[in-house]
Amino acid sequence: MPQGADTVVPVELTDIPRGPVPLPQEVRVDELPAGDNIRAAGSDVTTGQVVAEAGTVLDALTLGAVAAVGVAEVEATRPVRVRAVATGDELAPLGTELGPGQLPDCNSWLVHGLATALGHPTERVLLDHDDPEELGRRLPELTADTDLLVFTGGVSAGAFEVVRQCLEPRGIEFGQVSMQPGKPQGVGQLDGVTVLCLPGNPVSAVVSFLAFARPWLDAASGRETPGPVTTVLGDGWAKKPGRTQYMPVTLSPEEGRLVARRRSAEGSLSHLASRLAGVDGFAIVPAAAEGVQEGDLVEVMMVP
Repeated sequence: MPQGADTVVPVELTDIPRGPVPLPQEVRVDELPAGDNIRAAGSDVTTGQVVAEAGTVLDALTLGAVAAVGVAEVEATRPVRVRAVATGDELAPLGTELGPGQLPDCNSWLVHGLATALGHPTERVLLDHDDPEELGRRLPELTADTDLLVFTGGVSAGAFEVVRQCLEPRGIEFGQVSMQPGKPQGVGQLDGVTVLCLPGNPVSAVVSFLAFARPWLDAASGRETPGPVTTVLGDGWAKKPGRTQYMPVTLSPEEGRLVARRRSAEGSLSHLASRLAGVDGFAIVPAAAEGVQEGDLVEVMMVP
């Protein structure tokens, strides 16, 4: 600002003709309050102010903000790479005709979509067999160029649990978690790659990804996993005590409250894949509870 000036008048508020014309000797301006159109030093950012916290994704807006304060370089890590592997000889690729006893593969798409929504490049793989030896031969390929290997299916205690039968002898730990859905789980490392083995039922796979894979991905990316959201139940239901329940719910603002309702009357059955459409999150019901009532407060684990 020139010394003695305290206001900036936009040219469109003067009588200067538009376009490249010679400046007149005198200019008429509309009346403006003193101090108008002044951008004070420090009004955008002050000395020592943090522009982008550690763990912030360097998206277009963050890059613009960093560039705007003249920072040419920042320490960053590449996105964590994920490989989503759906297993089972009952699975068929989308778009193919189903044979007897077959199901379309949706798990690789679910894990791919969840990981991608969190900003991680993800590759889908379908292993449509239950052969532990064949899976073992493919492990070098599956662990190459990835940071997190997520299997779905083949992790329980049946006779044809391809993932458990192949990976348990290789040091991956398998066990049961007191949750519904999502009881059987596996975790470990292969050649420096973290491996998570999730159940094959689609709702179980989603709940397990949000409960276990998302916190790992967030930690590896230097950011905190958002906590659950407190809601008011719009309906109630009974449950068997003993396991923490994750109920698919939809959320809606009503009279200043966030209200959660079951996505379907069938509840949290692990095979209800088509009922995942429109789910906002999963209401967490404590293991000891025998049910919940309309009006109860409940925490909801949100879908990204």
